Amino acid sequence: MKVASARRGQIAVLVAFALAAIAMLALMNVDVFLAARTRWRVQNAGDAAALAAARHQGDTLNRIGALNIKHIAAALANDTNECLRIVEIQRRVALLDPVDAVAAADRAAVANGIPRSKDNHFADILRLHAKLVRDSRASVEDGGPEIYPEPYPGAWNDYAAKIEAVCAGELAVGVDNIAFFGANRGHVLLEPSFYSAVDSRNWCWFRLHCPHDNLLETYENHKSWPPLPEASCGEALQNSEVFSIGVAARKCSLLSLVSSATLLNALQRYGMDVSADAKKIEKCGLLADPEQEWFFFTSKWRPWFSGPYLVGSGRPRLFPLAGDIKGEYNLVGADAAVRCSLACDRASSSDCSYVWTAAAKPFGCLETSDGNKVPANAAASFVLPCFTDVRLVPYDSVGGGCKGTADHDWIVHVQAHLPDYVADGSTRSGCKYCRSLRVWENAAFRRTGARWLKYHGDKCTYETAGGYGGSGGSSCGH
Repeated sequence: MKVASARRGQIAVLVAFALAAIAMLALMNVDVFLAARTRWRVQNAGDAAALAAARHQGDTLNRIGALNIKHIAAALANDTNECLRIVEIQRRVALLDPVDAVAAADRAAVANGIPRSKDNHFADILRLHAKLVRDSRASVEDGGPEIYPEPYPGAWNDYAAKIEAVCAGELAVGVDNIAFFGANRGHVLLEPSFYSAVDSRNWCWFRLHCPHDNLLETYENHKSWPPLPEASCGEALQNSEVFSIGVAARKCSLLSLVSSATLLNALQRYGMDVSADAKKIEKCGLLADPEQEWFFFTSKWRPWFSGPYLVGSGRPRLFPLAGDIKGEYNLVGADAAVRCSLACDRASSSDCSYVWTAAAKPFGCLETSDGNKVPANAAASFVLPCFTDVRLVPYDSVGGGCKGTADHDWIVHVQAHLPDYVADGSTRSGCKYCRSLRVWENAAFRRTGARWLKYHGDKCTYETAGGYGGSGGSSCGH
């Protein structure tokens, strides 16, 4: 009896262990399912949000192009007042309408299961920027310098109000490729990779990428930095910083740039009921008037790829393309990079979260009178309503995709901390980028880097795949 009882006790223990193991396996399977479901959901939402934003960009470009067609019709009717009114509408559309792409992306993300959050840092970025826009305008009204000329009277107040309206509630998305006025590259302190190089003691970065020769040796204190770049006045200021479409008004004789045959083809192709022929177009005084304003693509619209190489500022970068891009679509200009995140609950371990970044572009092309397809800017960069499709594209191939503008800390650092640092050397506690600057200010740190480069700098080479400035692979990825 005692032996049987002992055996029953041993079996009970084994059964208990087996049940525990089965329970753990079941919980692990539940975890895997929850994680996979969350990942699929956030990926679908991110892709949908990027496509929605790019579609809105294409629609906005088509509005600008359609207004160009109406402008031609008004010029043929010799209606100068209508011409002025159309240009005013175009200026408003170019500056204000792209901001609404944030709302379009947000709706797409929510429809695909991403909840809106009051802790969305991108909304905080927008609110901060709207305040900076208002403060800048108020400074001008108080007699300060006009660093950012308005594209039309009252533009910056309209712009700030539009941004505030978009971020008035909670948001489910962030935007990665914002191009803030005056915050473009061209200064070491505006390069996120500088801070990464300091944190990781990547001395080769200073040899390969730093535009200042021997910065590690010549730097003394915060007064050694050149001034932060001011806004590049002109074409850039006519566009929204959020999902910019890269268009601008230019005074010119339209007929000196675009042939009468091209204008006639545009009038016929895009549905304007205008009785015109090439001879009437050639004799139109307003179309030849050099004081008339017309909307053109800016220099932002340029070839996208040269063979397998991504075209951009600096050294072309080899890109892992699958197939060739058709010539009529090989054009970079407007694009959207969107970021979504979603937390997933786990049954047997701590919570997790997934982040997905996606990029998309509006695509379109012009069709000539003989049926050939050419890039959208082929009519001397004159904007026409030719955008018909959107596609997801590699995140690393879009403009500004690696600038991290969905990084709340980075934007706050650039907009609120850097001006004070350059002025008096002050930094803010709690900011990781300011922490990097405090490390940089340590003379012993810089001496260590200079000494390393003295003996090993000849070994610094650009990477052949991946990495910042490499000639292949992905430079930032998801």
